[in-house]
Amino acid sequence: MTDLDHPDSLIVPLFTSCFDIVSGSSKASTGEEVAKGVEFDMTRLLVTVIDETPVLAPEVVDTIVAQFLRVDPRVLDNPKKGKRGDAPVDAKQDTLLLKDYPPAYNMAKAICQACPERMTSHISQYFNNVIIDASAQSGQTNGNKHGTRKTGLDDSDEEGEDIKELSKAHRLIRELWRACPDVLQNVIPQVEAELSAESVALRLLATQTIGDLTAGIGVAGPPPPPPMDPVAYPPVTLEEYPQTIPQPNVLLTPVSPKPFSQVHASAYDAFLSRRLDKTPSVRAAWVTVVGRILLTSAGGSGLSENEEQGLIQSLANMLQDADEKVRVAAVDAVGQFGYSHIVNKLGVNGGCSSPGSVLAALSERPKDRRPQVREHSTKILARIWAVAAGDIEQNTEPVASLLKDAPSRIFDAFYTNDQEVHVLIDRVMFETLLPLNYPPIKSKLSRSASNQSQKQKDSQPSEEQSDVDKIRVRRILTLLRGLDEKARKVFFVMLARQLQLSSAVTLYLDACEKYNVSITGSRLVFLGTH
Repeated sequence: MTDLDHPDSLIVPLFTSCFDIVSGSSKASTGEEVAKGVEFDMTRLLVTVIDETPVLAPEVVDTIVAQFLRVDPRVLDNPKKGKRGDAPVDAKQDTLLLKDYPPAYNMAKAICQACPERMTSHISQYFNNVIIDASAQSGQTNGNKHGTRKTGLDDSDEEGEDIKELSKAHRLIRELWRACPDVLQNVIPQVEAELSAESVALRLLATQTIGDLTAGIGVAGPPPPPPMDPVAYPPVTLEEYPQTIPQPNVLLTPVSPKPFSQVHASAYDAFLSRRLDKTPSVRAAWVTVVGRILLTSAGGSGLSENEEQGLIQSLANMLQDADEKVRVAAVDAVGQFGYSHIVNKLGVNGGCSSPGSVLAALSERPKDRRPQVREHSTKILARIWAVAAGDIEQNTEPVASLLKDAPSRIFDAFYTNDQEVHVLIDRVMFETLLPLNYPPIKSKLSRSASNQSQKQKDSQPSEEQSDVDKIRVRRILTLLRGLDEKARKVFFVMLARQLQLSSAVTLYLDACEKYNVSITGSRLVFLGTH
């Protein structure tokens, strides 16, 4: 094939057909999958063609690279054929429910690993063309009568389309790093250059990409957040918590084959500098991916003690950023951590009463002047305490010393005399700290008890109901024990207010009942006359 004139007319269909075959679009009439041996033989065939071809056609590179988008939910949601780089999603392949990498993805990965030097060059040219094309589009005249060239993406009316193309390229970079990081050695410097671009959209995209590369997150996205149920009973312990986390499928499991901060130290340092970016949206994106890096331990490759401490301190600083958007992003980043990570990672610098720690910075946010920051932080702080309530009740260290003061920090916000804050505290009190449905145990009466009279059941509460009351009282006492003097006053004021409002609510319900009865009676009289 390579000795013929115009070999691309045969080579391009060869690659396309092989990937279509293993993807399932050319199954046998019996519906049987292609054998693994056939997949391996086709892979060796394509590798040989790449080695023997002096110049590989861009269409072949497009076809190979597009296979990595088969696990991209955005492509799966929109299977229509688009521009260069879109994966040819087959309708027969239920990719929306993928639990493992499809065969076409594995074959493309094997090709890149078998031809590292050739594929590094071709993939570098591929991404270079994407970036140049996007930049060229932004430089085209767009109704400018003088025909002058645009100076940057921010000046172009087509910035959205340009960023879409770049965003697709960056998603491919994420997945290529997980599959075959060596082929990106010439691409990462291009992404690093985008970190210092004038365009805010470019800096934002590059910040998100390098953060996800460090965290080992691919195009399928981050793993689902670990369970943090404030109503769970019996309450989980710190020792048992890791067993409660369901393992995500392989597509969502963060994997960084190499430590990005060491392999691309210059790009990583440039990424760290974005915490000081002048644009709040970039800083917000930065703190979001920093939370992912900490949560995944850099995609499983690990962080040095200095690196981890630096990122934790930066997260604490971002919780006190001057911009509301950054503070919300920092609070939400903490909200993605599970119980054990909060204690063992974020709690290394101290708890809710330790100045300078992440938990202390989070504890200050319920008094934030911005409603969105207050709401997010108050709910997350209350949820953390509620999950840890069992260990706090047992005085388990270091949980008790780190988190027992969280309710006090929430109740301290009551003194702002802001009605919205008072409503928020009421909500977290009865939805998270002391949920009305805690513990979630349904009363199950024995068959003999069901035969008793209603009077006996009303006068003699079941033993199980008594146990439920004891469990709830223990949680209330655990909460009360950790409150400081000011917070206790707020707690008792809220209890007194319940008694005061109960009579008013009773009067209101009685009035509603009388009104409904009178309306019903009037309707019956009206119907009777007709």
